[in-house]
Amino acid sequence: MAQHRVTFTLNHVVGELNKNADRILREGFGLTYSQFLFLVHLDFAGTVSSSVLAKNMGVSRAAVSKRVSWFTSRGLVRSGHTPSDNRVLTLALTSQGKRLVAQMSDHLEQRFRERFDSFEGVDLDELNRTLLSILDHLQEPQKAALTS
Repeated sequence: MAQHRVTFTLNHVVGELNKNADRILREGFGLTYSQFLFLVHLDFAGTVSSSVLAKNMGVSRAAVSKRVSWFTSRGLVRSGHTPSDNRVLTLALTSQGKRLVAQMSDHLEQRFRERFDSFEGVDLDELNRTLLSILDHLQEPQKAALTS
């Protein structure tokens, strides 16, 4: 019964996409999809506190803190403290981190497009527009709550 419900199907599709993305990024760059998402979220956010990044990622502050030294030791992330409160850790991508995010994003997109090129009946650009519309619709209650 679950296989015919859109919620289960979408969850299964996302799980498979994540597994494929993880394999592709491990092979091409030696990083996991989870590590890539950390960098992508930071790229999108700019310079932010570790607590804001954690909230944006939907993880705990501890989960972010555990990863910081790994990324900083590789020159991908820069950390510092706010001038007003030395206890607040700020994070930002380095120029090397930004280049890596761009390379990994392009590589992942290319590999998925290659995979679906021969798959008849799926227009990836149209699918992306539809998914963005669905995402926007699902986020409307959250957006409304923020403005009230």
